[in-house]
Amino acid sequence: MDNRFGIGRSRVQLPALLSVVLALAATGVFAESDEVLSLDIEPQEAGSALMELGRASGVQIMLAQGNGTEIRVEGLQGQYRFEEALASLLKGTGLAYEFASENTVVVRQAQESPDGPGGGDAEAEVEESEEEEEEEPVELEAQRVTGSRLKGGDPTANVISISAEDMARRGISTMEELFRQMPWTYASNTSQSSRYFSAQPVDVDREISTGDGMGIGVSFANLRALGSENSLVLVNGRRVSGRGGSEYNAVNLVNIPLAAIERVDIDLGSASAIYGSDAIGGVINFITKKRFAGLEVTLREEFSATDADRRVMSVRGGYAWDSGSVTADLSRDESEPVNNRKIWTSMDYRDLLGPEYDRRVATAQPGIVCQQRGGFFASYWLVLPRCASGAPSLQLPPGHSGAGATVDDFTEELAPFDYVPPQNGWVSQSLGVNVRAEQYLGENLIIHAEVLFSEHDAYVEERTFADDYIIGADNAYNPFGYDLAVTYAPFREVESGQFPTANDESVHTMQTVNLGAVWQFGGSHELDVSVTRSESEHESVAWRARYHRTEDEPTAVEFYRILSSPDPNAAFNPFGNGSAQNADFSSFLVPTFDFGGRTVSTTVELVLRGGLLEIWGGPINYVVGFEDRTRKIGRSWSWFADRGRDVLDYWADAYAVSEPKSGLRAEFMELGFPLFGEKNSRPGIRELYVSLQARRDTHTFNGPQGGIERIRGGFEPNAYRAWQPGVGWVDAWGPEYDTLEGTASILDIEKKDTTPRIGLLYKPMDSLSIRAAWTESFHPPLFSQQFSVEDIRMRDFNLLFQDYLHPDRGADEFVLVSLPLIDAPYDPEIRSEYADKFSLGIDWRPESIPGLRWTVDWSQTDFTDKIADASGFTGTHPELIAGNEKVIQRDENGYPISATRGLVNLASKVSEYVETSIQYSFDTSVGRFTPRLTYSEFLREYFRVAEGAEATDRLGTQHGSDRYRLTGQLTWQWQRLAADLFIHYTPGYTNDRPGSCNNVVGRCLTSFQQLPAFDATSLTTVDGSASYWFDNGLRVRAGGRNLFKRESPSPWSFSGILGYDPTRWDARSRVLYLELTWAMRD
Repeated sequence: MDNRFGIGRSRVQLPALLSVVLALAATGVFAESDEVLSLDIEPQEAGSALMELGRASGVQIMLAQGNGTEIRVEGLQGQYRFEEALASLLKGTGLAYEFASENTVVVRQAQESPDGPGGGDAEAEVEESEEEEEEEPVELEAQRVTGSRLKGGDPTANVISISAEDMARRGISTMEELFRQMPWTYASNTSQSSRYFSAQPVDVDREISTGDGMGIGVSFANLRALGSENSLVLVNGRRVSGRGGSEYNAVNLVNIPLAAIERVDIDLGSASAIYGSDAIGGVINFITKKRFAGLEVTLREEFSATDADRRVMSVRGGYAWDSGSVTADLSRDESEPVNNRKIWTSMDYRDLLGPEYDRRVATAQPGIVCQQRGGFFASYWLVLPRCASGAPSLQLPPGHSGAGATVDDFTEELAPFDYVPPQNGWVSQSLGVNVRAEQYLGENLIIHAEVLFSEHDAYVEERTFADDYIIGADNAYNPFGYDLAVTYAPFREVESGQFPTANDESVHTMQTVNLGAVWQFGGSHELDVSVTRSESEHESVAWRARYHRTEDEPTAVEFYRILSSPDPNAAFNPFGNGSAQNADFSSFLVPTFDFGGRTVSTTVELVLRGGLLEIWGGPINYVVGFEDRTRKIGRSWSWFADRGRDVLDYWADAYAVSEPKSGLRAEFMELGFPLFGEKNSRPGIRELYVSLQARRDTHTFNGPQGGIERIRGGFEPNAYRAWQPGVGWVDAWGPEYDTLEGTASILDIEKKDTTPRIGLLYKPMDSLSIRAAWTESFHPPLFSQQFSVEDIRMRDFNLLFQDYLHPDRGADEFVLVSLPLIDAPYDPEIRSEYADKFSLGIDWRPESIPGLRWTVDWSQTDFTDKIADASGFTGTHPELIAGNEKVIQRDENGYPISATRGLVNLASKVSEYVETSIQYSFDTSVGRFTPRLTYSEFLREYFRVAEGAEATDRLGTQHGSDRYRLTGQLTWQWQRLAADLFIHYTPGYTNDRPGSCNNVVGRCLTSFQQLPAFDATSLTTVDGSASYWFDNGLRVRAGGRNLFKRESPSPWSFSGILGYDPTRWDARSRVLYLELTWAMRD
C-alpha cells in the first residue's frame, strides 16, 4: 500500500506507551466488572464504603449534604451486582439511593412518614439529620454531570446516559456505531457516507465532506438532523477542537477512543445556558475513565460479512494511593473497508427501479477515442483535451485487445461499462491514549491533570480513470495517424496490479490537555479552576492518474514518452480491454490535491458552586462562573492546476490573516430552588424543584472588510507551458490569474448573545417525576461570513428578477425587471442563528409493581434565522425574497432599484420528537430478566427557505429522519452470565433525491431533470451478545449485529454511486465478534 503519511507509523509508539500502562498496573491490581462485582468491603463509615463501591463499579455515587460521616455500614464480601451491593450496604442505615442517570447515583437520607412505623424514632432521625446538615458535606470525588454545574446535578435536565457496559452489550466498538443506532441521530457524515454526502440540503449538515475535497477519515454526530455543526461535543464537560482547519467546530468521532470512555451523556434539549453556542441540536459529553488500580487487557476481533473486519486491543492500568491516583488507557484498532461487490454487482438498476435507473459509466474499457481539438487555440486544448468539432466518439468492440486494430474496427456504438467501485469506508489504524492523575493536598484541595491523544490514519482506494489523455499519432496502438483525446478505465490492469490504484489518504490527530484544581471551603462551597488546551490537525492527499504534467515534474518525461511511444512494449494501450498492456505505469500516479488544517483552542474556566440559605425544601444551590476561550484556525491546500502546482494559504490569501483568531468571554450562573423536599413534603407534592440558568456570551472576531480590488486576468497565448505530442513543450493559451490590489481594512467585530433556561421538577409522589424546561440556543456567524478582503461592489451585469411586489404588476403575478447587482462578499450585520427549545419528561416507577419503569420524553426545537446565501433564492423563490430589503432594495414608491447578492438570515427548521420506553425487571430461579420496549417518533421535521414559504417536510425522506423507530431489548443476568437481545425496526422511507436523469427514457423527459422518487422498504435487524466472567479474571463476550444479514432498504443512494443507503443501513452487514477481557486482581 503506497501512502504518503505512513499509515502504521504509530506502531513505533505502541511499545513505549504500552510499557507506561503496564508500569502503572504493576503497582496495584484490581478487577472491574459492570455485571458481577467481586467485593471485599470492610465495616466502615458509609462515605468511604460507597467510595470503594463506586471505584469498583465505575458508577458515580454522590452523597447529599450531611449524610455518611457518622453512619457505619456492615461491609460486603462476595459476588454482587451493583444495585444488590448498594442496597445491601445501605440496609438499616436510614439512607436511600436514586439514579440521577443510568450511571449516576445520589445517596441521601431516606424520607420517613411521621405516621409510619416507628413514628417517634423517625422524628428523632429527622432532628439528627437536621443537625448533620450543618456539618461539612462528604465529597467522594470531583463530579462531572452533563447539563449542569450544580453539585449533584440539575434534576430538571433530561440526560440520556449510555455506559461503557451498555455499549459493550450492544456490540459497539466505535463511537460512530453508537450514534448510528440512536433514533435521534442522522448518519449524514460517517465512514460510509462522508465521501458522497456533499450535495445534501443546507439544513441537514453544513460540515460537508468536501471540506478537504475528499471526506476521508471523518465521522460526525448529527443530532436530530439539525447538522453536525449544531451538535456540541464535549469531553468531561469541556470543549475540544473540531476537525483541524474547519470553521465549524464539529468534533471528529474517529478521534474519540472508545476504550477511554466510561459513559456518554446526551442532552437533546437544554444545555446551551451551560455550555454556550453550537448546542442547537444538543450536547454530547464523553466522560473518560478514571480512578482505577490494577491491569485490564481487552482483545476484540470482528468479522464482517462484507469483509469490513476490525481488530481492537486496549490496555488499562493504574495505581491508587490514599490521597490520589493515576490511570492510563491505551487502545489501538485496525479496520478494513467494505467490499462493495459483496453487496451488489451491477450499476444497472433498471430491473429494480425502472428504465431510467442505469448508472453504467461512459468511461470504459475498451477506451473511447476521438480526434483531438485543434484550431487557433489548439495549445489551450493540450491541457483541456476535447473532441474536435463534429468528430465522432469511437470504440473497439468488447473483447478486442487493441493490438493490431484498424480504423475500420472502431464503431460509434459505445458500450456502457458496468463497474462497481470496489470499496467503501477505508483501511484505517487508530491509536488512543488517555492519562489522568489526581492528588489531594489536604482534605479540601484536589489537583488533577488529564491528557487525551488520538491519531487516526485512513487509506481508501478510489476509481482509477485515465481520463482526457492525449495519445500521440506515433503511439504504437494508434491506427488513426493523428492525435486522439482518450477516455479509458484501466480496470483490468488495476485489479492485476499492473496499473497503480488511485487513492486518498488522511491523518487526523487530536490532543487535549487539561489542568485543574478544586478547593472546598466554608462547609458547602467549592471553587473549580481549569485550563484546557485542545489541538487538532488534519492532513490529506489525493493520488490520481492525472492527465497532464508540468515541465518541471519528475514524472513528466516518462509519462509523455509512454503516451506517444512507437514501441508496443513501452506504449500505453488505451484502445483495448487491457489484455495487451505492456507499459510501465509507475509514473502515472501522482499527487493531485493535498490539504492541511489545524485548529487550536485554549479555555480558562472558573466555577464557584455551593449552597446558599435554607428555604422550605432545602438549601438553594448556586453556580457562578466565567469562561475565556480563544480559537485559531489554519488551513492550506495545494492542487495541480494547468500551470503547475498552486499552493493556497486559504486565510492569508482570502482574508489577509494567516490564522483567524476568535475569542469568547462568557459569564454564567445557575440557581436551584428546592421549594418542596424531604422536610416539607406533603401529599400531592413530594418534591418541587425550580432551576434557573443564564449565560452571556461575547464573541470577538478580527478580520478584513474590504479594501482590496480584484483585477480580472485575461486570456493570454503564453499563460503556461504544455506538452504537444510530436513537438515537445510549447507555450499554451490560457487564462491569467486574477490579481488583488490595495490594502485590507482590518477591524474588530463583537457579537453578544444571552441564553436563558428555566427548568422544573415536580414529584406528586415518590414514584412519579415530571420534568419541564425551556431554553434558547444559538450559533454565531462564522469568520468567513463576516469578513472578506474584497469590497462590496457593483457588478458589471444585471440580475433578471421576477418582482412579485412591483407597483405596476396589475393583474399579473409579477413584473420581470433587470436590476443592477451588488456583490456583498461579507455582511458585518449578519445575526446569530437561534433556536427555542422546549422539553417535557415523565418517569414513573410504581411502588406496587417493583421493577416496572415507564418514561416519556418530548422535545421541540424551533430553529430560526438560519444563515443562507440569498443568491440561491432570487431565481428559485423570487416571491419569497421580494420583500426582503437586504436582498431587493426599493425606492420610496416601492420600485426595485437594485439587488444584493450575499448572506442573509432567512431560513428556519422545526424538529419535534417524542420517545417512550417501558421496562420490567423481575427475578427468577434462573436469574434476572429485563425486557424493554422503546418507541421513538419524530412528530415534525420540516424546513422553510423563508418566512411564509411552503414547508419542506423532511420526515421519512432520503435527507430526513425516520418517522419512527421501534427497539425491543431483553436482558438476562444470572450470576456471572449475562446476555442481551436487541430487535431494531425502522419503517420505509421515500428517496426523493435520487439524482438526475442521464438519458431521455421512460419518465425522464429531459437529460437533466430529477429522477423519479421511489419508496425504500422497511428494515428489521437483530443483534445479540453474551458474556461470562471466570474466576481467574477472564471475561468472554461474544455476539453479533444484524445476525440475519438483512439487506439495505434501498438499492440506490447518492445518485446511484452506491447500491445501498449507508445513512440507514450499516454496509458492514452481519458482524460477528469475540472479545476477551482479562483483569488482574488480588
